[in-house]
Amino acid sequence: MPPSVLTGARVLAVGALSGGVSVAALVVTGSFAAALDLPFPALFAAALLAATPLLASVARWAGVDRPYTAAAFAPLALFPMLLLYASYGLSQPHIVSHWRCGTGDVGLLMLAPFAFGMLGSLGGLLGVALAGRERRTMDTVLRAFALASTALAVALWAMSAVKAARYPVIADYVEALPGAVTVPPVAGEPLERRPRTEMPGGLALPSGEEGAKKPLVEERFVDPVPGHPVTLVRACVDEHCTFTLLPTAGGGTPSEALPDHLAGGTSKRAQPIVVRHDPAHRLWILGGVHDVQAVAFEESGGKLSLADVGPRDVGDALSPPLDWLVAGALGLLFAVLAQAWRWREAARLTHVGRALEGTLGEQGWVSFAGAMPARRVAPELSLPPGPVLVLDAPSSSDAHADAPAQGAAGSGVYRDGLLLGADTVVAGERTAVMAPLRAQCVMLDGLTLSAVLLTAAPLLCTWLFA
Repeated sequence: MPPSVLTGARVLAVGALSGGVSVAALVVTGSFAAALDLPFPALFAAALLAATPLLASVARWAGVDRPYTAAAFAPLALFPMLLLYASYGLSQPHIVSHWRCGTGDVGLLMLAPFAFGMLGSLGGLLGVALAGRERRTMDTVLRAFALASTALAVALWAMSAVKAARYPVIADYVEALPGAVTVPPVAGEPLERRPRTEMPGGLALPSGEEGAKKPLVEERFVDPVPGHPVTLVRACVDEHCTFTLLPTAGGGTPSEALPDHLAGGTSKRAQPIVVRHDPAHRLWILGGVHDVQAVAFEESGGKLSLADVGPRDVGDALSPPLDWLVAGALGLLFAVLAQAWRWREAARLTHVGRALEGTLGEQGWVSFAGAMPARRVAPELSLPPGPVLVLDAPSSSDAHADAPAQGAAGSGVYRDGLLLGADTVVAGERTAVMAPLRAQCVMLDGLTLSAVLLTAAPLLCTWLFA
C-alpha cells in the first residue's frame, strides 16, 4: 500500500476514534448528569478533554507531527451540539397547558448519538488539519481565538451571574409573580346546570351499576377575580371540576358566552384556585399550588387562549439555569489554569529564543562562535557531544574566569558556581528545542478554546434565544 494511502487511512482512524469518544462521552456523562443532577456541559467537556491523551496516541500512530495539539482542538466541532442541547432545554415548557406527544422528543434522543458521532469525527479531522503541524500564522490565529473566546466567556458569565441574582429560575417563576389572588372553592348555587355524558378532564365514569345509571349533571360557577379584568369559570361534576379564564365585561360578567366545553385545567370542588398575572408577557397563570396543576392563558386580541410557557417565552425575566452557570465557571477555571501553564511555557520559549548557541565537546566544554570563551558542563550531566543551547549567557569577566587554565591539557580550573547545570544548558539546535515548546503552547490554547466554548455554549444560548 502506498505510504500516502496508509497515512490517509490512519488519519481517518483518528476521526473515527474522535467520533467514538464523543458518543461515549455523551452516553456516560448524560447518564451521570441525569442521575446525580450534575451540570451536563461541564461533565461532557471534562470527558472529552480527559480523552485527549488517547486521541493523541492514535494521532501519533497516524504520523501527525503534533498529536497532542491536534487532539486538543478536536472537541471544538461539538460546540453546535451544545448549542442545540441548550436550545432544546429552553424550548421545553414548564407550564404545560396542552396535551403533548413525546414521540418527537424520543426521536431526537435517538438521533443525538449519530449527530454527536459525526461531528466528533469531523472534529478529529479538523484538529489534524488545523494544528497537526506547525504553521506560525495558523497558530497565531488559534491563539487569538482562544484569548477572544475566553474574554467573551468571562463577560457572558458575568452578565449571566448578574441576571441570576435578579431573577428566579424557571422552577420558581410562577411563585415569584407578585399579586397572587386566591379564588375560594366553589360555593352556593351554580350559574347554570347542564346534563353531561362524560366526566370533566377525561376522567372515568363512576364505577358500578349504580354509578353507571346515575345521570351526570354539570354545575357551572362564575367568579370574577378581584382586582383583575378576568373571570374564573368552573364546571363541576360531582367533586371534579374543569376551569378556564375569560375576559370580564362591565358588571363583572364574562365578555363572551360560556363555551360548551371549558378548555383549561382541572381541580377538585373543594380546592381554591390561585390566579397570577404576568403583564410583561401578557400571561395569566392559574393553579400551581394546592395540588392544582398550573395552566397558562395568553392575552391576544382581547381574548385569552391556552398557552404553554417555557424559558424561551419569559427568558428576559429568568435566571439562566444554575447548573449552566456552574459549568461556565468550571470552564473558565480550567482556562485560567491552562493559560497559566501556557504563560510558563511561553516564558521558556522566550528564554530558549535568547539562548546562546554552542557546541559541546568530548571533554565537557562548550565552545561558542566568535571570541566568547568556553564554558564547562557539570560532570554529572550526560549530554551527547554536539550542538547545545546555553540559557544564561555569561558575562565576559565570568566567562574568562571559567575558561580552561592556560597550559592545562584538556582540564581547566573552573568555579563550581559557573558550571552549566541541567537548568542552564539544553542539548539540540534551537529550532528543534523550540518546536515542542511551541506545540505545547498551541495545545494549551486548544484546550482553553475547547473548554471555554463547550461550557459557555448553554449560557450563550440563553442570551441568543431566550
